[in-house]
Amino acid sequence: KLIEIAQRKIVIDHQVIKFTPTTIAEISNYIFDFVTVQNNFNEVVCLSNNSKNFFTHITEVTQILPIPAINKLTETEFSNEPYVWEQPLAEVAKTLTVNQLKLNIYCLLFDSLIAEYAARFRSMDNATRNANDLLEITERQYRKVRQAKITRELVELSAIFQTK
Repeated sequence: KLIEIAQRKIVIDHQVIKFTPTTIAEISNYIFDFVTVQNNFNEVVCLSNNSKNFFTHITEVTQILPIPAINKLTETEFSNEPYVWEQPLAEVAKTLTVNQLKLNIYCLLFDSLIAEYAARFRSMDNATRNANDLLEITERQYRKVRQAKITRELVELSAIFQTK
């Protein structure tokens, strides 16, 4: 439904059809590559489903980009730290930022997948309950018809015996 609504308002360049637990890492890497290679984005926002609890889910808007500027970190900010950085601080910050972006994308996809499976479970549970209710109603109707048939036969038999 979200894709249908979005297609009315914007042009969707690419959509993922097979979104499963086995393809989540591949899809996450694809989105990361797409976002990082296309550097002309001012902002990247993700619309995803997230489970509020098992029975309800909400649509969340999460900002993926812009990433906090890497070059704002300087050596003087960490001068009181006892750590000795083997790599330059900018390289460490860039690596951490890239890993944080990958993790954020993966978590968004994973939360969305959890919400989808919970919705599927609720749907199947409701279908099972409805089927059980329909089965009970049908059994009651069958018993009523059967009892009416037995009662009619007994009335006919007693009428036959009374006339003799």
